[in-house]
Amino acid sequence: MLSTSFLVSSLLLASRVFAAPTADAHNDTHLESRQSITALSAAQIATYRPFTYFASAAYCNPANTIAWNCGAMCNANADFKPVASGGNGASVQFCE
Repeated sequence: MLSTSFLVSSLLLASRVFAAPTADAHNDTHLESRQSITALSAAQIATYRPFTYFASAAYCNPANTIAWNCGAMCNANADFKPVASGGNGASVQFCE
């Protein structure tokens, strides 16, 4: 004989299967229209360049980031003056 908990579980599972939404390839009325995507200009992209160098410098050794002498990444934002740098030189790093 089946246990009560098994029967209840089976009924709950069956109710979820029948309540699942169905896909209708011919009915797109539920989709919302969205704004179009506009490409950024070269000038707009260039405004993000300093931040990409900061992100690259995050992979440098903490001793180099505190001295801000980690090469091209640091040279690209030469006026930045770090006040703290640390981490383990591998997976944990920070510079502020």
